[in-house]
Amino acid sequence: AVKLQNQWTLEATLEAQAVLREIVRLDPQLGLAYARFAWAVQAFWVQYQQPISESDRIEALTFAERALALSDNDEVVLTSVASVLAFLGDDIHRGRELAERALAINPNMSGAWNSRGLMCLILGEPDIALNSFARAIRLNPLDQRAVPLAMFGSSSACLFLDRHEE
Repeated sequence: AVKLQNQWTLEATLEAQAVLREIVRLDPQLGLAYARFAWAVQAFWVQYQQPISESDRIEALTFAERALALSDNDEVVLTSVASVLAFLGDDIHRGRELAERALAINPNMSGAWNSRGLMCLILGEPDIALNSFARAIRLNPLDQRAVPLAMFGSSSACLFLDRHEE
C-alpha cells in the first residue's frame, strides 16, 4: 500500500485504498493501516481534486479516529491523521495538535513539519509556518513531493508576511 501511495497517482491511490481495506480486514488492530486509508481518501479529495461522497468522508474520519485509538503514539499515524481531521473533519486546531505530537515523538519527520506548517498557515500563523516549512526542506531536501509542498507553503507564508522578495 505504501509503495502504491508513493507513486502519487490517482489510480495507484485507489489501488492502495483497496489494499488497505484488505489489510484492515486481516489485521483490525493495525492502526497504521486505518491511518493510511483515511489519508488516501483525503488525498483523493485534496490532492487529486476529486469529489468524495459524504459516506467516504465519514468513513475516512472514522478510520482516522480508529487509527488514533490503536496507535496514538506513532508519528506516522499522527501525521497522516492530522491532515484528515483538518481537511475532512474541518478541525485545523486538532490537526495542528496532532502534528505537534508527531514532532514531539520524532522531531526529524519532515512530513510532520509540513503538516504543522500547513495548519499554522491556515490558522494565521505565517511565521511559525515559514519556520516549519524550512525545517521540512532542510530535513528532506530531495523529497519530490514534500519539497514542492513546503515551497508552496513558504511562498504563501511570505505573501502573508509581506515579504514579497523572498
